[in-house]
Amino acid sequence: MNGSSPLLDLLFRLATEVVSQRVRTRALLELLEEKGLLGPGEFDARGAAVWERDWAALAAEVAPELFGTEEDERAE
Repeated sequence: MNGSSPLLDLLFRLATEVVSQRVRTRALLELLEEKGLLGPGEFDARGAAVWERDWAALAAEVAPELFGTEEDERAE
C-alpha cells in the first residue's frame, strides 16, 4: 500500500492476516473431515461452545485496552 497512511497500512496488514488465518483454518477443517476425524458440523458446534466459554477472557488478554473486564474498569 504505497503512499498510504500508517493506519491504512495497519488495517491492510490486519485484514490480510485475518483472511490468511481463516483460509488455513478452513483447509485444516476440510482435511480433518476428509480423513473422517471430524464429522460435519462438529467444528462449528465446538467453535460456538468455545466462543461462549472463552471469548471474553481471550479478548481481554489480547487487547485489554479494548476489552478489559468490568473489574478493570472499577479499579480505575
